[in-house]
Amino acid sequence: EKREFDNPSVDATYKSSLSKLTRINADLLSLVSAPDEKLEQKSLDLRYAIALMLDKLDWSTPNHVRKPTEKVDDPAPEKK
Repeated sequence: EKREFDNPSVDATYKSSLSKLTRINADLLSLVSAPDEKLEQKSLDLRYAIALMLDKLDWSTPNHVRKPTEKVDDPAPEKK
């Protein structure tokens, strides 16, 4: 909130982005914390879509730490 870039245009963009991200975070927190029964179908669909995107990104959060996946080498067949 207090960061300055010595450029009024950049400062305004930075503060505007910070404000938008703060509002987005509040919206996401309400989606996460509300029980399924208290959400409308539109909100449930949105929560599901966000979960799919985060899963594709291999996202992890402090509450949901992604377990490391074991990568198995697929060796080429031995030459005879």
